[in-house]
Amino acid sequence: MIALVKCMLTDLHRSNRYFMPAVCYGLLVLWMYSVRPNPVLESYSATVALAFGCALWFGFMAEGSEAPVQRELTMLHAGGWGRYGCGRLLLLGIWGFAFSLWGTLVPVVSGAFERSPTGLELTLSLYSHGAAFLLGAVISWLLAVLGVKPKSRLVMAMVILALALAAGGMESALPSWASGGTWLIPPAYRLMHVMAKYPSMHPGTATFWFMYPLAYAGLLLVPVLKYLPLQGSR
Repeated sequence: MIALVKCMLTDLHRSNRYFMPAVCYGLLVLWMYSVRPNPVLESYSATVALAFGCALWFGFMAEGSEAPVQRELTMLHAGGWGRYGCGRLLLLGIWGFAFSLWGTLVPVVSGAFERSPTGLELTLSLYSHGAAFLLGAVISWLLAVLGVKPKSRLVMAMVILALALAAGGMESALPSWASGGTWLIPPAYRLMHVMAKYPSMHPGTATFWFMYPLAYAGLLLVPVLKYLPLQGSR
């Protein structure tokens, strides 16, 4: 599995398709903290949104790094689509960890906060940035596996991003009988909300909302792994 992930990382690096979303995320985080001082949790909430948006873009670019024939060969060497899918998920996990470290440590190292964050706040930030990245990347992965054409996939990703960030306003504006439909929208907003409001929330409620985006991404992995062999035949 280690050799498989190394191969995928090398292939993505050679394609340079990771470059623009990663650099844009890095620069946007630096730009956001150019004005100081900043509140801790509210600022982390904003960079969680950046991580989700750039992860959608990253997933879109990364899924085009392998040609169909090369994907088939990688699968054969991996020993099956199950191992290939696990390797791809680990690849996203590595990049998600990198996004998390950048979004969490840049303001700490640069002294951009109004106070030093606590260990709990740093831990929540690392988790939230990683969960937001995985959520966005898995959504793009699912669209690719389902055979959505690149242009349509890009448009759908933009619509998903807009809906995910506006879900809070939609939930409060819709009537009660329709507001439940917002649960179907990728929960990036909910992760941002619990990050910003964590000190005033009940621990059980906060834990639920922190875990919900990761559970949502896990549910999306079911159709991803189911239809992954079909992607190899396209």
